[in-house]
Amino acid sequence: MGWRLSWTGVVRVWASITALVFLAGSTGSVRAATVVQFDPARGSPGTPIVGSTIGAGMSGFEDAQVPILLAPTQRIADHAMDPSDPRLSAFGRMSADAGDIGHFIGTVPNIEPGNYVAVAYCRECIPGGSMFTVGEFRVEGSPLPRTGRRSSVWLLLGMLLVVLGSAAVVGNMAPRGTPATPDSSYSRLIKAKTRETNEARVGDDPVVGGGDDRMQRQ
Repeated sequence: MGWRLSWTGVVRVWASITALVFLAGSTGSVRAATVVQFDPARGSPGTPIVGSTIGAGMSGFEDAQVPILLAPTQRIADHAMDPSDPRLSAFGRMSADAGDIGHFIGTVPNIEPGNYVAVAYCRECIPGGSMFTVGEFRVEGSPLPRTGRRSSVWLLLGMLLVVLGSAAVVGNMAPRGTPATPDSSYSRLIKAKTRETNEARVGDDPVVGGGDDRMQRQ
């Protein structure tokens, strides 16, 4: 039986051969030259991390800034070919000094705890770039709370509930019932008291109150 090689397989074989030729060239072994010692070698999400290369350092690299990423497994680290691979998490960047010693500065990404493989992306190693292992790092602790569009929506809903609750409280504090009308019992009582007062005043008036007596005597 024959076997068929897919186009992706051809590209990978060609890239591997090219990388081997490059590694056997002037720089010796780039993989050995870019071993990074992280300090500290473990940390929780958000922790700043520094590091430096040992051995030949970054000789052979043309990029001023080399991205370092974390892969959850060695298999993913070996098969990833692009720093935008969603399985990788950005860790930091490494730059070389005058002596080709690489200096790493990064921050532990907000990922699940566990052991991760640190990989570097070498843009000029082969056409299209290449990625290879430079060390290991352990993520500890719980991931930080994520913020984004969903959190903003919940925040807006919470603010709306607060506004509605405040309106309900104000409504409960408002006086209940309707204002007194002219036909209410209180109004009728006032009218009766006023009528009695007026009648008393009329009875005490000598002109109005005693008019009938004078007419009867005449």
